[in-house]
Amino acid sequence: HRDLHSFPTRRSSDLDVGGGNNPFVKLLSPYTQDLAISDFSVTDEAKKVCAGNIFYGLFEESSIPENTYDVILSFHSMEHMYEPAKVVAKMKKLLKKDGVVIVEVPNFPKVVEKTPYYSIFHQHMSMFTRSTLTYLFTRQGFKLKKILQEETVLHMIFENSQEKNQETGVDLSSKA
Repeated sequence: HRDLHSFPTRRSSDLDVGGGNNPFVKLLSPYTQDLAISDFSVTDEAKKVCAGNIFYGLFEESSIPENTYDVILSFHSMEHMYEPAKVVAKMKKLLKKDGVVIVEVPNFPKVVEKTPYYSIFHQHMSMFTRSTLTYLFTRQGFKLKKILQEETVLHMIFENSQEKNQETGVDLSSKA
């Protein structure tokens, strides 16, 4: 699976935000020593993979222990969240000092080129471009480590930085 190429090579403690119904989660076993899932519902298969380590409800309001995870994954879930800045701030608190977030969201400019508008807005609360996603994370103290894909999806890795709310210089008016 292409997403596994971005995963750290060492076994780690990981949290999948919104992965309760994602078939990708079953592929993580060789890469993680401890997997947790935060979601509203979780399939039986995902429950087995994470050994019942599940946090139900709104991620940003969850009582997940801070400074716990090496990797936080978020595949096609951030666009469904009402307050993505609170979500990213929560991710920051949960990551260990050298942790990373691997995120994948629809790339809004590319999606609107290929999808009728009426099929987009009813299902997504937030839309992202490379610039807005980068800005969202860097405002919360992350650094962009790598862009893995920038076609119809944005697949990016952000690393935890010790700086908080750093100014980014990202031009939000750009189309990218």
